[in-house]
Amino acid sequence: MSKSVRRSIICAECKLPRRTNHWSDVCGGCLSKLPKVRCPACSRLLSRLQVDAPFCRRCAGKYSNLKSVCETCGVADYPLINDLSHCRKCHRKAQHKLWLKSMHDDIVCNLCGLTKPSYKKTERICGSCYQKRRGVWVKCTFSGCARVTNYRSSQLCKRHYQEHRAPKVLEKYVRDYRSPFPQNERYFAAGGEVET
Repeated sequence: MSKSVRRSIICAECKLPRRTNHWSDVCGGCLSKLPKVRCPACSRLLSRLQVDAPFCRRCAGKYSNLKSVCETCGVADYPLINDLSHCRKCHRKAQHKLWLKSMHDDIVCNLCGLTKPSYKKTERICGSCYQKRRGVWVKCTFSGCARVTNYRSSQLCKRHYQEHRAPKVLEKYVRDYRSPFPQNERYFAAGGEVET
């Protein structure tokens, strides 16, 4: 529930009519007096857990309410709802293994000649060579600058690219200046005449 929405409730602790923006039916004064409880899933300290689950509101929809024994390591834990056979740690490990399998095999890069993981399915190129070819990770072409380029077209770093564009941007701003107040436009036009 959004913190800006306030509900009228009968407080479950003090039994008085109150207004609250908390998800449980406890007023703010009683909520601060309640003992803190640790969520078994995320280890956050909270004043109150969900009524129908032993978790906080963030974890209530993710994890099963019943502990189960993991098939891989034998630890009793609250498993994820979509993977009841593994504990949370083994689930992360299994997902990481699947992710590693989905990565490309090692190839000999056509540009640098080193054996590295392939970056693209369509050609034999590693990630660093691909970024260099795109124009990223190249030094700025402005003399004396050692920063990395951000723009492929100009081969300049962010600072020098903005300095390069500044005259055109300022000229466009002066040409297209509009104000809802006519006096401001007159002041702006008078300032331009004085400078020129």
